[in-house]
Amino acid sequence: MSDVGSGIEGLLSEKGDLHDCRIIRIEWEMQSDRLEIGIADFNENYLGLPEYSGLQPGCLIFYGVRSIRFDVTSPGEGLRIFEAAVNAEGGLPLIEFLLSPSGRLAVHCSSARYE
Repeated sequence: MSDVGSGIEGLLSEKGDLHDCRIIRIEWEMQSDRLEIGIADFNENYLGLPEYSGLQPGCLIFYGVRSIRFDVTSPGEGLRIFEAAVNAEGGLPLIEFLLSPSGRLAVHCSSARYE
């Protein structure tokens, strides 16, 4: 488990911005301002390459969610992350995901971690 900042940014750097990682679920708990994104394999970017270190399923958990922007035209056979980045907006983390085949997910939150 790791917190946002160096933790999430470190995960993105280490795992190739989560490129090609398949999203298996998205749960939004509106009453507790919590969003969870299930990832099939954090190492999916390296599948078939010598750098692939094995299956690593997990999830990204966002707390104190201030806003969610979710724009997907057609998920087709599912969603994969094309690219992910951590920025700041109003002094709080903004984690943005470009999705494949198309779309975008942005989460503005007070904190985030991965497990």
